[in-house]
Amino acid sequence: MRTATFVLALVGGILGILMGFIAMAVGGVASALGSSEGGSVVGLGISAIAASTLGIVCGSLYFARKASTVMALGLLVAAVWHFISISAFAVPGGTLLVIATLLAFLGRGNVSARRAEKAPAKE
Repeated sequence: MRTATFVLALVGGILGILMGFIAMAVGGVASALGSSEGGSVVGLGISAIAASTLGIVCGSLYFARKASTVMALGLLVAAVWHFISISAFAVPGGTLLVIATLLAFLGRGNVSARRAEKAPAKE
């Protein structure tokens, strides 16, 4: 389940970065045409890129078994932040980040029980 979480977070993050650049391009065109809101769209595109980067980092660290609960929460923050930043543009990448978040939370299981199983028996 960790591999699936990592792959979904990576692909969702890459799609999110791509959509962030598209949002920045749309905002730049809007600014060039004289719209007063074009600059804020560019800022939201940058915010979406940051959210996608957070999703990739948290997915990678979750895969590496570093602080699973914290990384699952980081994936949740990245997914919500991504949807807030660029809304409709966030559907491809954000959906994959949400699925990765669900897999991360469901795949954690009982970590202490797994550690006890792997520990050598004391005689």
